[in-house]
Amino acid sequence: FRARLGPYRDIPDEGVHLRGMQTFAYEDELPILFHGRNIVSTTRVGEMDTCIENVAQVVSFMQNGLDMVCEQRKGLKTLYVFSPVSVVVIHRAVGEKLRSFWSLYETQAENIALDRNGRVVAFSGRVGRVYYWAGSAELYAHEEGDEKRWMLDVIAEPPQSAFAFSDASFAFDTLTFDKILFSDASGRYEINISALF
Repeated sequence: FRARLGPYRDIPDEGVHLRGMQTFAYEDELPILFHGRNIVSTTRVGEMDTCIENVAQVVSFMQNGLDMVCEQRKGLKTLYVFSPVSVVVIHRAVGEKLRSFWSLYETQAENIALDRNGRVVAFSGRVGRVYYWAGSAELYAHEEGDEKRWMLDVIAEPPQSAFAFSDASFAFDTLTFDKILFSDASGRYEINISALF
C-alpha cells in the first residue's frame, strides 16, 4: 500500500500517505503491478486522486473467512478483499465517473495483452492477471521522467468499479450495491458489502 517513513530514495522524513494498492505479484513471479518513482497506480473521482488525498479512515476485519481492509477518502470508499489466491479491489463513489490507472510492471508490448471481451490483462510467461468488472479500458505505454511502464486505464460509471489481481481461475460472478460474488481456485465467495459502504 506504499506508506513509508524516510529516509528511503526520495521519501521525505515525515513519510508518505497510503496510496492504495501499488504492487502485486502472483506467488514468486515478477510483479504484474508495480509502483515506480514517477509512475504510480491511482484512482480518480473528479478532483480526488488516491495518490494525493490521504485516507480519512481505515478499518480492517474478516468476513466469511476473508481478510478485508476498507478505507475512506473524500468522496471515495475502497474495499480490499484478500482470498488465498486473489486480491479484489472495489471502489465506490457517487456522482462522477471512476477512473483507475494501474501501473503495470511490464515494459515490452509483446509481453502484454488486453482482452476487452474477457475484461482481463494477461502477461506472457506469467500466471498473474488483472481483471476489471466493467468500464472502458485502454492499455498504453507511458513515460514519465526516466521511467517507462504500460498502463491499464479503466473508466467506469458510478457508483462503483472493481478489479482483481489473481490467476486464470478468477471470475467475477456478481457485483451489486449490496454484494459481490467471485470465485478463484480457493473457492467461491459471497461478500455482503452494503454495510461496509
